[in-house]
Amino acid sequence: MSLQTQFRRFHDRIRLKEGDHVLLREQRGWALSLLRRVFDRRFDFFPQGSYAMGTGIRPLQGAYDLDIGVVYHGPRPSDPLELKNYVYDTLIKHIPIIEIHRPCLTFSYQEEGKTGFNVDLAIYSREPTGELYLAMGKPQTPMYFRNWVKSDPKAFIDRVNNHLSGEPQQQFRRVIHYLKRWRDIHFSDITETP
Repeated sequence: MSLQTQFRRFHDRIRLKEGDHVLLREQRGWALSLLRRVFDRRFDFFPQGSYAMGTGIRPLQGAYDLDIGVVYHGPRPSDPLELKNYVYDTLIKHIPIIEIHRPCLTFSYQEEGKTGFNVDLAIYSREPTGELYLAMGKPQTPMYFRNWVKSDPKAFIDRVNNHLSGEPQQQFRRVIHYLKRWRDIHFSDITETP
């Protein structure tokens, strides 16, 4: 058996299957519906991360991850935690456990007898010029580690999705899947930095 055949078998075990995609679409729909219901028109939402780029893999522990961009249309506060706290305070009324991490807010959803999922919310502020800035920082982060980072997640998603075509594109995604599983196994106990 060739090495390429073994890699393809391994890939078939870790890649998302059609049932996973259906489940992720339902979960994403639920999360976006909740966000649209509880936030006013100053916020927009868009899918980002591995699902949006077709680079997701089956989770080792059974909980899928969804990444959603939350875009605020208004004056950007000097402290990014101000906007993160506003999103946190709004969502905590609807979701029992939310954590603020440096690059995002995370909540988990688990329904009896169903596969759970984690939602990472990246909080952005849109400038009048259209540029997006990502809110970085968490409550215990010193002020000098709290900042706004210029970001263009949609351009990144487009670049990954349109990189190559045909078999080279499929190989590109397989390599990303392999590296993500390797990371899951070898770096699962890494703690977050400030």
